[in-house]
Amino acid sequence: MGESGQSLGLPRGLGWTRETGKVELHKQVKDQLVLGVEASGSAVSVGLARGLKALGQVWLDPGVPSGDLLMPWIDRLLPACLVEKKDLEGLAVCLGPGSFTGMRIALGTVQALAFALQLPLYHTDRLSLAAATLPYYPHKVRVIQNAHKGELYHGAFDNSGPRPRLLEPLSLVTPKGFLASLQENEMVLGEGLRVLSQLGLDPATQGARQDPSPARVPDALGLIHFLAEQAAQGFEPLPLEPIYLRPSEAEIKYAERFGIAG
Repeated sequence: MGESGQSLGLPRGLGWTRETGKVELHKQVKDQLVLGVEASGSAVSVGLARGLKALGQVWLDPGVPSGDLLMPWIDRLLPACLVEKKDLEGLAVCLGPGSFTGMRIALGTVQALAFALQLPLYHTDRLSLAAATLPYYPHKVRVIQNAHKGELYHGAFDNSGPRPRLLEPLSLVTPKGFLASLQENEMVLGEGLRVLSQLGLDPATQGARQDPSPARVPDALGLIHFLAEQAAQGFEPLPLEPIYLRPSEAEIKYAERFGIAG
C-alpha cells in the first residue's frame, strides 16, 4: 500500500510505494485526494473525493458564486471531512461553457489554491460531464446548455461505451436549428432543455428523447469521478482559460468602443 507523500514531506503529487521503496508520481487521479469545483451552470457545488470514493459535497445558492462565498465553503467542507488543505493532492475545475462570471470566479479561486499549495489542476468541459452521466446509451447523446442571446451551447457524443466520446467540436446553435437537427432515439440532456420548453420546442416531435432529471446535472463529485482515470500530474504553473465559444460581454464592448473587428 502507498502512503501519503505529504506525510513524508514529499512534493505534491508524489507518493511513496512501500513495496518498492520508491518515490513516484501517483499513476492516476483516482489515487489522489482531490477537491473539485463546478460553477459553470445555474448552481455551484464543491466536492471532495479520493477517486471514486466521495467524501463530501456542498451546494451554494443557485446563481453566480461570489468570491467571498466560495472559499469559505471550501474551508467548511474540508474540516467536515477531517481533511486539511495540506492533505490535498489535486484540484479539479470545470471550464464551461457556461456562466462567464461563475467560471471566472471558480477558476480564479482554484488556480490560486493550486499555486499556493503547488497542486496539479485537472479540468474538463461541462457538456462532457453531463454526457458522462448516461454511459452505454446506444444512440447519440446531445447536450445543450443555455448560452443566452437566443443560443445554446451544444455537444454531440457517442455514449456507447463507459465514457462519452465527443463527435464534433463544441458549438453554438439556435434552439430551432438544434431541434431540426435531432434524429430518432437521440438523447437530449442539459439545462438547455428548459430553454426549449420555454419556447414550446419538444425533442419528441423529432423522435428524440430527453432526460431533465437531477441525475443528469453535473456536479463537483461527478467532475472528480470523470477525471479519476486520467494520468496523475505534478504542479503546472500554466494558467487555464474558461471555454467561452464566443467573446465575453466585456470583450464585445471593448471591440465596439475601439472599433476592433471580430
